Amino acid sequence: MKISRMRLISEIESCYSNQLKPRNFEIILDDASTPFPLGFYRRKKEDGGFDLIEFQFDKYGSSKFVINYGRIGKDGYITEWGDKIEAENARPSDAPECFRIFASSSLFGKKWFFAKNETDLKNLILKTNSALLSVCEWFDGGNLPPLSIRKCYSGYAVYL
Repeated sequence: MKISRMRLISEIESCYSNQLKPRNFEIILDDASTPFPLGFYRRKKEDGGFDLIEFQFDKYGSSKFVINYGRIGKDGYITEWGDKIEAENARPSDAPECFRIFASSSLFGKKWFFAKNETDLKNLILKTNSALLSVCEWFDGGNLPPLSIRKCYSGYAVYL
């Protein structure tokens, strides 16, 4: 039996309770009809900046997602076209230091996280929790998580 998008979203919400809430991330809710039905997660750092995480679901409604994450300094930044992004208003994909984690990689490209059945769903949740743990370790000074690619490039932002 195919796993529905709503079921997958519900299961991913449990990852927040397991991995992000204990690490002081708060939920910033969004319009559930967007590719970001869970909103995004934000943690204020001691220096006033933010660590940011979001689950981006397929825009066509299928049951697959990637994890975007990044960090932004307390002063925000100015885009190359001159717009100021305030730290308090930044989403993970807005951050000048922004990455995306895929479930896997092959000769044919990167693959999004997805589950075809109940067994896949259990494995997916374990994989998602592991990915979130790796992201939190990176926020705390560790290495980039496996299967991460840079989503934004420093050429697109001027740091303040």
